Amino acid sequence: VALIQKVIPKSTGADRQRGLKAAIAEAQRNGVTSVTDAAGSPEDFEVYEEALRNGDLKVRVYCSLLVTPGFAAKDADRFDEVWHKHPDNANLKTGIIKMFMDGVIETNTAFLLAPYTNIPSPGKPNYTVEEFNRITQMMDQRGWQIMVHALGDGAVRMTLDGFERLPKVNPMPARGRRDRVEHIETIDLADVPRFGKLGVIASMHPIGGFVPPDRPAPTGPQGVWATNLGPERAARGGLWKSISDAGGKVVFGSDWPVASLDAMGRIYNITHRAPRPDGTDQNLSVATAIDDYTRESAYATFDEKVKGTLAPGMLADVAVLATDVFTHPAATREDLDVKFTIFDGNVVYDSSQLK
Repeated sequence: VALIQKVIPKSTGADRQRGLKAAIAEAQRNGVTSVTDAAGSPEDFEVYEEALRNGDLKVRVYCSLLVTPGFAAKDADRFDEVWHKHPDNANLKTGIIKMFMDGVIETNTAFLLAPYTNIPSPGKPNYTVEEFNRITQMMDQRGWQIMVHALGDGAVRMTLDGFERLPKVNPMPARGRRDRVEHIETIDLADVPRFGKLGVIASMHPIGGFVPPDRPAPTGPQGVWATNLGPERAARGGLWKSISDAGGKVVFGSDWPVASLDAMGRIYNITHRAPRPDGTDQNLSVATAIDDYTRESAYATFDEKVKGTLAPGMLADVAVLATDVFTHPAATREDLDVKFTIFDGNVVYDSSQLK
């Protein structure tokens, strides 16, 4: 990708506006009215601001700013300037940074507590403990929320250790501390209750799409992901119910564009997933799965007082499904179809217009 990026034409402002409009349309088609941009830049705000001025930003964006190793005080000053220049708006805001503690399991770049099954190495984190603590202490002191990509159990533990340290070295930020760990594709069981104890949000990304109810449960590790982990660690993937039962807040997302924006298919899978081999039942009720996509996700962006529930005075962002999933369990993918998406009280997607 890096080789190609050196020679392809740079995108223009018009290109980026077209891309943003296409992304918004895809979100609306899937009943999604709020997103967290998980690796943004100060320059992205110019694109969002233009769409906002033109009335085209018909999705609510919480834009994180990407931090990389070597991040210094001068970089933090620039981030502070962006936040000051772009105060919170109902459609667009920042106040959150994104860090990558590790890579992905499929390429052996996620950081594990013990070696992979296919190579004699556990991978390595992108930060030393000292560097991670330095950056998180600096940004927490300035009031920034911190989200950390951590897939492997080693990365999850290292991130939780860093978050546990913050209250010991910094006073509580003015708006509170709602730091979050992204992905958590495998976790040591000793770290499951730490989310609740530390007040750290578990932001997880279930498999998208629709799994037919008659599909047989897998009988062993599936794909490179599970093969590289081995059955014991693969069984500890997607422990959202365990984290929730232990008092932790769980929020769900898509990881788009790596995966689809199909939130409704994910809700089906969360409520019908067969236990992984040697794993525990992680099924959630429909109400809980929807709450974790809506109410709890609003909490994760400091927005629980204005959105995330259907109540008087809240923002009128609504997804209307083909079936009342609270009283009629979805049996087919069509039962979960998004019929209408309402944003700020206006219909922005109507499935009947596509026929």
